[in-house]
Amino acid sequence: MSNKYTVLDFLNNSVDNENGEKLEVPRGIEIPMIQRDYAQGRKDVKTTYIREKFLKDIHLAMKDGEPLNLDFVYGYTENSSFIPLDGQQRLTTLYLIYWYLAFKDECLTKYDFTKFNYSTRQSSKEFLKNLNTNENFNPLFTSWNRGEQILSKIIQNQPWFSSIWKYDPTVQGLLSTLEDVENMFSDIQFEEVYINKPVTFHVLNISDFGLSDNLYIKMNARGKPLSDFEKFKASFEKIISKHDEFDYFADSIDGKWQTSFWVYAKGTLEEDCENVKELSKKSDLFLLNFIKKISEYLFYLDQNISNDIFIFEDNTIEKIYSNESNFHLLVKCFDLMALEKLQDWEGYFERIFSKNYTESKVALHQEISNFFFKTITGDSFSRFEDLILFAWVNYVTRANSIEITSDLKDFLRIQRNCINNINQKKKASLDSELRADYYRDIVNFIDNLDTKSSYSSLRAGSSNFLKKYIQYEMDKFHFFGNNNILKELLFKLEDHPQIKGLLFNFDLGNYAENELKNIVKNFYSLFEKVNYKDIIRLLLCFGDYAVTIVSDSKIGKFKFLGAQDKWHRIIASPEGEVRTNLKGLFELFRHHYITDWSTIINSEVDKIRNNYKDSWYWYFLDDEFKVILERSVFTINDSDAKLREIEIFNPEKPSLMAFHYNPFVYYLRYHSDEKVKKALNLEKCCGQYSEFTFLHLNNGVKLEQWDNRWYFTKGFDVKEITDSMKYDDHHEQYYFECEHLINDVIPVITELNDVKINLL
Repeated sequence: MSNKYTVLDFLNNSVDNENGEKLEVPRGIEIPMIQRDYAQGRKDVKTTYIREKFLKDIHLAMKDGEPLNLDFVYGYTENSSFIPLDGQQRLTTLYLIYWYLAFKDECLTKYDFTKFNYSTRQSSKEFLKNLNTNENFNPLFTSWNRGEQILSKIIQNQPWFSSIWKYDPTVQGLLSTLEDVENMFSDIQFEEVYINKPVTFHVLNISDFGLSDNLYIKMNARGKPLSDFEKFKASFEKIISKHDEFDYFADSIDGKWQTSFWVYAKGTLEEDCENVKELSKKSDLFLLNFIKKISEYLFYLDQNISNDIFIFEDNTIEKIYSNESNFHLLVKCFDLMALEKLQDWEGYFERIFSKNYTESKVALHQEISNFFFKTITGDSFSRFEDLILFAWVNYVTRANSIEITSDLKDFLRIQRNCINNINQKKKASLDSELRADYYRDIVNFIDNLDTKSSYSSLRAGSSNFLKKYIQYEMDKFHFFGNNNILKELLFKLEDHPQIKGLLFNFDLGNYAENELKNIVKNFYSLFEKVNYKDIIRLLLCFGDYAVTIVSDSKIGKFKFLGAQDKWHRIIASPEGEVRTNLKGLFELFRHHYITDWSTIINSEVDKIRNNYKDSWYWYFLDDEFKVILERSVFTINDSDAKLREIEIFNPEKPSLMAFHYNPFVYYLRYHSDEKVKKALNLEKCCGQYSEFTFLHLNNGVKLEQWDNRWYFTKGFDVKEITDSMKYDDHHEQYYFECEHLINDVIPVITELNDVKINLL
């Protein structure tokens, strides 16, 4: 397509159609009533940015003579006028530039600028008529030439300018753009651009192609297919068209909300980005992502929707928004969250949440994300994050404010705790068991929790699904009541990364403020300053708390005592094995702040160690042998025989597939002196699958630990070392009795290693 035209060609009736025939438009251009007001003159951030970029491009073309083509203008002819269906904004801005240049160069009356009209409003038409009336030119030019005011202000001070026009958005847009044109185009000469035509566009007369008047609905301002958001909006508006707030939504989604999301989009791109297409695309994407996420929340909020899982598709959207109350909440979300600046969201969620305990915040035990940014950018949410976001949306829409208050944080804390309770035991950890089909029940609980004084308003019967977990939160309120000091201390305790809000194994008792302060301070100190092996030793001072992590295997139950950063499985165990131990800790902690942990732990261990004399625990309770707890998962075949068929595992891989060890063999293999290690066949001193571990010597001797004995396996002559040996008729094996299964076997290993063994 070679024919290129300017606005002045229309005003001069010098335009041809696609067949080369003259397009008769002696009355110029008329913007039809079906078109919107002139929007390119708005003063919001997005429009200002687009307008300034557009004007800069045009100025550069006019200044340097580089041709600029503005693609297609679509329309048809009627009553000797060209009626644009697409391109109205560009045509109007170009018209204002030419008008200003002709005005500035005092040649306005030589050309017929009256042939550009708006039919959208009578006031717009009257304004343009008066602007181009010959008798108004001289007074206007004289006032402007004195340089006392900018042109747009002078126009508004003219006697012919009606005060009513100040309320016409098209008139205001024209004046706003004219102000920018005056600032930018004072160095451009009208006659030069009139002759050289540096800025042009193609004209498509849809009457020549038999196209319908609805074509413009399917095309954007550049003649390209609609974006996903624009397609969604077109179908969405059909669903909501009968709702009371439809007009407000339609105006806002094209106005103030769109402006906010444009600002958000611009804030995520390079600071000097001037790619309007890219910005518009990202802005639309942000809007669509926002609607998707809010729709997902509304889907689970609406108890009348039976589908279990949200899918963003037409049928689902229709189900959600056929309910006018859901549409109202979407509008409210936009009003609350479409802020003026992207920076208004920066740090917002960091003022509510923290990774670990921070006073007056809610610990999420993960890096803090800006949930709003994640929403609009379409980042994926974990299920935990989904429900925290839904709780926040629920609160702010009901409170009609995004202000951060203590009520908001209490509300979210309760939700966090209830959500964290939904977990499953995974050997040495507790992992979330949140599923999407739980969302509806959880959101229902969220929606029924009071936004003010959430703790005092808790009722166990408010959710059958979360009944037990709600009771836990009620127990906390029963403890701290209206005492804000106790409340914050309790929050600090439950925000510990090994607790994560789950305090049901703690006996809160009737601790005074200073006692609870000592308890919390000591609890944090214990896990920050004390090695996990010593924590195990201290906890065992108050009883055996080992949790069962596998109830049955070929070599017995798997039990877990705790490990570095793996205490949540112990502390929040649903079976409560550790309750007595935690109570004992609190009694130890309540009186003063502990600084010398080593002395305290060894003192407590000394008191009770002999209670474990017939258990393998007795060995690692000794400070010298606690290294055995490097493998703190163990199997036990008989709960009454705690020194028999014990195998220990790495807590990172507690599986029969992994290598495992008899605890005493483990110590000898890894932590005895070099002389002992040299006597051992290290490669064989381990077990795998359902095998139990034996102590293998390099000379072929194999020893098996059983209760307080080491048995010699059959297959070699022990006559030369029988002084310390006994014979077990039942097992038909030699053995020696030990007071200490490690210390007593070391000289035997050395002795056996120095003796020539006759294998049988």
